[in-house]
Amino acid sequence: MDFQAPHYQEYAEEFKQIAQRFDLDPKHLKVEFYLPRTQAILIEQVENQEFKIHINLEENRIISFQRLTPNGNGNCERIKNKYRRFMK
Repeated sequence: MDFQAPHYQEYAEEFKQIAQRFDLDPKHLKVEFYLPRTQAILIEQVENQEFKIHINLEENRIISFQRLTPNGNGNCERIKNKYRRFMK
């Protein structure tokens, strides 16, 4: 797990819990923004593609996600569905 700002490292255990809750791989996560117990913006690398994921922790759901890498290997819809499950 990588951190955009060094002070996010003190929340490393919380990020592991967030990753588990939203089926994210902590080894391939970068924390871009975090407001404890409120919001998180994470970048996950999945199969050589990067996705920016905005999570509302108060509502326990993904608000939005965006693919950051250009068209890749055709697995994009499958990966997007992984995030869509948590948008309800």
